[in-house]
Amino acid sequence: NDHRSRAGMAVSTSGALYSYNDVTNQIEVYNAGSDSWSNLMTGPGVGFVARPLGNLEVTTSGRFIFTHAGTDDLYYSDGGGVWTSVDISGVTFNGQGDYDSTTNTLVAGILNNRRMVEIDLTSFAPTLSSSAGSSGEFRRGGTILDGFVYQNTSSNGIDVWDLSNLAAAATSVTQPAGTSWVGMAADRENGLLYISALSGGVFGYYDPLANTFTALANSPSASHTSLNLVTANTIVPEPTSISLMLVGAFGIALRARRRRSWRQ
Repeated sequence: NDHRSRAGMAVSTSGALYSYNDVTNQIEVYNAGSDSWSNLMTGPGVGFVARPLGNLEVTTSGRFIFTHAGTDDLYYSDGGGVWTSVDISGVTFNGQGDYDSTTNTLVAGILNNRRMVEIDLTSFAPTLSSSAGSSGEFRRGGTILDGFVYQNTSSNGIDVWDLSNLAAAATSVTQPAGTSWVGMAADRENGLLYISALSGGVFGYYDPLANTFTALANSPSASHTSLNLVTANTIVPEPTSISLMLVGAFGIALRARRRRSWRQ
């Protein structure tokens, strides 16, 4: 069913899919068995007038984290609809972000710059990546896979940073033909990066080790889509196979972290 969210969605390690409804100010949870959403708790209540984008994540401890585009505000909640705001000095967020449950790592995108920031989840101290250039848009992606973070700006390729050395210059991957402003979701169990085009339906997965893109059946040709990946291991009803959802943020899959050597 159609669903409203102008924020990237969150997937827990148990396979639950969460969304922030910016009209009702509710964190909602998806039930695949009934194809329906229900309210979980009150949201952070931030305004979406000037910058109508944000990103929602949920950690292995069950803490919800929300970053609001156009501000340096990070919000977190351990439940019950009670939220705490933290100013992350020196950054202005865009709508990107991802959380890697295998390493307890949170990243977010920087507004108007092809750049990412890693945020320590204990101290909330930021570590900025190198810049790969300016960007007049909010960008897409911002996804962690095997110790690297990937993001895309229009048709400029996919920028890649090594999380173990964010100060180093980003490398670049040629994005699949027919794609721009691509959405991404990490399949951490299989080491693959799923990619969807902003429009036009191009959809498939990128294998960083082989440096290959495999096209799959076209996705719905909707505008401003991004990806979620939900595993079958879940406490909410899900299909028996992996579900790929063109509805929001970036996925959480279950496996121990594997370090990969980067191939351009």
